[in-house]
Amino acid sequence: AVSAPVSPPTPIQGPTAACQGSKSNYTGGGALNMTSYEWEVSPWWAADSLDQMGHIKWSSTYTGNAEVKFIARGCGNSIVSSSLMVYVSPKVTPAITISSNKGSRINYGTPVTFTATASHGGPQPSFTWKIGGDVVASGSSFTSNTIRTQDVITCTLVSNAPCTTTASVTSNALTMTVNIPPSLQMAQAPVVHLPNNTATLTGHGNDTDGSIYSYSWTRLQGPNQPVFTSSNSPDYGTATLALQNLIAGTYVFQLIATDNEGASDTGHVTLRVNSRPTAYAGADTVIHHPATTAKLRGSGGDGEGTVTYSWLTWGKG
Repeated sequence: AVSAPVSPPTPIQGPTAACQGSKSNYTGGGALNMTSYEWEVSPWWAADSLDQMGHIKWSSTYTGNAEVKFIARGCGNSIVSSSLMVYVSPKVTPAITISSNKGSRINYGTPVTFTATASHGGPQPSFTWKIGGDVVASGSSFTSNTIRTQDVITCTLVSNAPCTTTASVTSNALTMTVNIPPSLQMAQAPVVHLPNNTATLTGHGNDTDGSIYSYSWTRLQGPNQPVFTSSNSPDYGTATLALQNLIAGTYVFQLIATDNEGASDTGHVTLRVNSRPTAYAGADTVIHHPATTAKLRGSGGDGEGTVTYSWLTWGKG
């Protein structure tokens, strides 16, 4: 009898991508009339182990293409084979760092954007932001204007990249410091009565975590632009505005106190300048003896308020 040669083996079934140090299982490769078979990996150092069931443990140091081969032998030294190319990828460790577009020291109420920079995150990484232990946002960045002093910002990356040493990593921690803005108290403005046309306005600033850097006065409203001179106390605790050439009407002045980190507070003060009232004593009156009484009728006005009257005797004859 003549033995039939071994037939071509069936295609190998199994993954075409693997990670360093991982295990892969391959099947198929069976052939009619085969008398023996074996599995091979080329290059041989791509695998740490290979059994005759097609189970491969890939090397923890090899990276690149490897050929998985099924070899069947038959009568008459006939040999057939099938193969499958596999790419072995290196193991990678995901990493993430976060940063703030305003640094770690900010003014209170300032919007701050935090951004995550990830490596080996895969095509669809996920991000979880925390302030302290509280989850506050997802995505690769988030913005907040409610950051407080000693808030600690972190972000956790969950990677879906292949061949990672770990799926989840947490970023560096950003500990935030918030500058408290200065406070400003405005002294009550005096009421000016013409012909006096000068006045002095005062504001008092305080900064609990720094110092007052500057003051700025602005006239917001008024019947004219008076002459004014500003000055500050040596410790910048008090700002003074000396005004001249005032005219009748209502003025509104604004004072801005700015601290050494750029935060500010604003105050306003209203100044009233009253015009002089007018008075008319009436027409002269003549009385004839023996009459001893007379009635005098005067008048006056003030366009800004009420008028009271007081009669005085200037002389007698």
